[in-house]
Amino acid sequence: MHPRSARNRPAHLGAGALPANRDPAVESAARQLLAAGLAPETVAAAVVDAIRTERLYVFPAPELKERFRARMNDVLADRPPRPSGSVGLPQPAPRRS
Repeated sequence: MHPRSARNRPAHLGAGALPANRDPAVESAARQLLAAGLAPETVAAAVVDAIRTERLYVFPAPELKERFRARMNDVLADRPPRPSGSVGLPQPAPRRS
């Protein structure tokens, strides 16, 4: 935490405490998803390329575009969303470093 921001943080939240309504299981699942994601450098390179080529949407991995396409097809067909993975949407590729 930035030293000057501490003056604005409510005392009951402390320096590193999670908000009271945060479920530790949800927090753990979020951390696992982040750990399995793409490397920041990969995403940054895709964003820079999108800016240079004037593209609005950024798909840093090809399978993400397919996941998006499948989701939008469900929306347009008035279908409920399918789960990710082998049963529904294409599963994301393993993290690349």
